[in-house]
Amino acid sequence: MPTQTDYDVIIVGGGHNGLTCAGYLAKANLRVLVLERYKVIGGAVCTEEVIPGYNIDIGSSAHIMIHLTPIIQDLQLEQHGLEYIDMDPFAFYPLPDGSGSISFYRDLEKTCASIATVSQHDAEAYRRFMAFWKPVNEAVFDTFLNPPSVWRLFGSMAASLPRLPANERNPLEVTRRLMTSYAQLITETFESEAMRSAMTWLAAQSGPPPDELASGDFFGWHAMLHTSGAMHPRGGSGMLTQAMARALQSLGGDVLLNAPVRHILVDNGRVQGVELEDGTRYSAPVVVSNAHVLTTMLKLVGPAHLPTRLVERLGKIRVGNGFGMTVRCAADALPDYIAAPSGGLPHESHHGLQLLSPSMDYVRRAYDDYLHGLPSREPAVIAMTFSAIDPDVAPPGETHHVSVVAVLPLRTGERAALGRHPRTGCR
Repeated sequence: MPTQTDYDVIIVGGGHNGLTCAGYLAKANLRVLVLERYKVIGGAVCTEEVIPGYNIDIGSSAHIMIHLTPIIQDLQLEQHGLEYIDMDPFAFYPLPDGSGSISFYRDLEKTCASIATVSQHDAEAYRRFMAFWKPVNEAVFDTFLNPPSVWRLFGSMAASLPRLPANERNPLEVTRRLMTSYAQLITETFESEAMRSAMTWLAAQSGPPPDELASGDFFGWHAMLHTSGAMHPRGGSGMLTQAMARALQSLGGDVLLNAPVRHILVDNGRVQGVELEDGTRYSAPVVVSNAHVLTTMLKLVGPAHLPTRLVERLGKIRVGNGFGMTVRCAADALPDYIAAPSGGLPHESHHGLQLLSPSMDYVRRAYDDYLHGLPSREPAVIAMTFSAIDPDVAPPGETHHVSVVAVLPLRTGERAALGRHPRTGCR
């Protein structure tokens, strides 16, 4: 007779990925426990009242890819309090000299009209960008939404070829664009410094530096934003994971906060459950870790339970650049851009990501500092002002919340310093 366990599956970490996994498992009638080390569920997708009266996102704020999946509908998250507000335009780029700006709307034609105020050539180039990259990334997302299979990816990509522009259906050209750097593709595609800078900084939000090989689709996948848009949960980013936790509990799953895991228990090569830092144990035949692969394997499981070759491979993993820093401000006005004057009052320039970087090379230099072991001396900046569209993130009245995110590529353990302010085109 098999031994009865406390749960069928234990999820280590209550971030949005772990909660998604937990929700689907509970929907399949499995007994699920989520263990979160922090006092608030959500990992990097959580919101706290850091400043009295202000609901401030701890990590991510703009939600994009989830709207290209069935997760919200499958887990009935809207029934558990989730309400999304459209960020439209989803990005805004003020020219450094204040002479103009580019707004990226969900509507392609409005976007191209905005680009045309800076460069008619680049407006047409953006249409060609969409015609190529949208079918390619629909194939990528088809792969994402099915069990992992490299053959499915190849099949989906092959199926997308007939939908590409007639002069761009060469599989070698598709492969070249995927395998080159996004800086190279952006340089090939656009001629104005404004579009090159805006698209480089937007692509860089995914992590890799502009000249990283095989990063082409970090530029290309933004074509999907004209399908999904970008959205912000009313009340803050963490309202997504709060709704996920409520949905999980409605399906019979359990969530335990302030519950850091010390070990994933293994006996004779089989998972037995977990042990918390306070010594409490929970048993399950399956443990899914939402923690980093190095934390999961080397700390929670432990090298003693892993093949020697795997431990060696883990020691050679390239972790990549760090997150950077965010300055979160309680303000009595919103940024007043020279290119889109608003007197500090809500304006469509405040709806989405405000891309503050004067040139493509400016972003490159920020990453070059990292490659030399330094924090970025002149970091590019993303400004976010969700109080312009969300009444629940700041107190009533003439108050606003402004986040300035300086992406400072850092090596692990280094201290970030903001350094000199970039030229932002902001009063």
